[in-house]
Amino acid sequence: MATMERALNEWVALYARCYGYDIETEFTVREVAEMVLKTYDLRDTVQLLTRIPDPKAERVR
Repeated sequence: MATMERALNEWVALYARCYGYDIETEFTVREVAEMVLKTYDLRDTVQLLTRIPDPKAERVR
């Protein structure tokens, strides 16, 4: 579980770097999984947890 959590947090940090942010991440697998169950979308989940990019910005799919 610790390895999965570390990988998850490294991925979230890389996601943030793609938007020009350098953040420290300490999310649990459970926390992310519960949000995914609500949003049905991993990208939306990470955006809600990190606030990156700004939720008010338009998203292009």
